[in-house]
Formats: sequence, C-alpha cells, structure tokens
Amino acid sequence: MIAVALSAAVTGSALAGVINAYATSNYDDWREAGGIAFAGSDPTASLFGSMFTMEYVETFSDLTPGNYNYNDPVGNGDPRTNWWAWTAQSGAAASGSVQVVYRPGDGDTLIYSNPARSALEFTFDGPTQQEGDFKGGLRGIGGGFRFFNAAGGSIGGKLTLTLSSGERLIRNFNSDDSFGGFWLTDPNVVITSLTLEPFGNSGGASYVGATNLYMGYAGVTAPVPAPGAVALLAAAGLVGARRRR
Repeated sequence: MIAVALSAAVTGSALAGVINAYATSNYDDWREAGGIAFAGSDPTASLFGSMFTMEYVETFSDLTPGNYNYNDPVGNGDPRTNWWAWTAQSGAAASGSVQVVYRPGDGDTLIYSNPARSALEFTFDGPTQQEGDFKGGLRGIGGGFRFFNAAGGSIGGKLTLTLSSGERLIRNFNSDDSFGGFWLTDPNVVITSLTLEPFGNSGGASYVGATNLYMGYAGVTAPVPAPGAVALLAAAGLVGARRRR
C-alpha cells in the first residue's frame, strides 16, 4: 500500500493557494479515508470527519463496445439528473479516438484512448458543491487504470494521473487489480476532471485506459449553514455495488 499526502499550487484562479490531497494505491484504504463504510473499516480514519459520504462504482458495463469519435465522446449519465454523470475522450482529435472493449474471458468492459499513448480524459459533469440533492460534489476519484493492447489485453507500465485541481500521482499499474486514487481534503475544491497519461516510455506502443472508476462524494445533505450554526450530519452510505478484482 502507498498512501501519501499531496499538495499543489493553483495560480491565476479562485483556487489560488495550496490544495491538500491524499493519494493511495489501495482500494480499501481509499474507501476508509473517504469515510465510506464497509466491514472492518475504521470510521475514525475518515478525512472528512462526520460529513456524509457516498460512492458510485462505474464498471463501463452499460456502454456499447465500439469506436467513438472525438466529437462524440463516450459517457454515462445525464448531468441534469445524475450526480455521478461523466464523459471521456481522447487527448488526440482522431477518428475512433475512444475505444470500448468487452473481454468475455473475465467479463470486464474497458475503455481506452486511441491512438496509442494518447491521454484519456475523464470529465465529471454531476452537481458541484451547491447543486443537486447532494450538497458535496466529487471529492475523491480512483480506479483500475492500465495500458492495453488492441485486443484489450493488459500491459504493465507507469501512468501519470492528474486532477483538475493540479494534483498528480505517478505509479506503476502492473496488474488488472492495480488501483490508484485521490481524495481532495479542501472543502472548497471539487474534482471536475481526471487525465491519464503515459509516464516516460512506459507501456510502449499501447493504449491508456481503465477497467473501472470509483467516484467519491463528500458533503452534507442540506444547504451549508453559517459556521457553527448546526452540527454536520454524521452518516455514511454506499451507492453502487462494490466491485473488486
């Protein structure tokens, strides 16, 4: 397990200053740090104290396998009604720039960018802190990220994961169950995008992609009151089926 505290300076915007983040390579550690309850978890290990937290697991299984054009990025969920809505597109403007592949051998559906070694960019379009029924916004993101060959076979190598707020995690994803994830601990900052890119020459002439996404939301279930007006709701929930590989 690798768990580290990260910070990044974001200049020239309303987010100027230091943004604190927590990064880990262990899924259970990621869930525990986010305050998502599961058997054996420690509620005192949550980065968010008594704040309400939720998780949505995206396995891509609802996507139709095939090639998606750059101008028609693949996605799941309607941002007008779903707090977990997301889209993905390649970092290169090319025909068939996003590939969705179903692997019958293990039942996984994966998504990767085309051409080889181009970045895969996820954009999260659900509610921000003050929108929708859940007043929290996306504060954590993780997943099974990999290099893939054209048939969907896994290839080991180092990937750079970069958040919209500037935090960056570089790690070696060397197996199908490799995990990498973040939590932002600044209550004023939410995640709006995640970019996956090759690090150095890792992965060779292969494709950057993912077999799943874990989206973590933290906040309160009512409009944010003035400081000290009321105690935050102490609760934890789980949305979506937990998927471990």
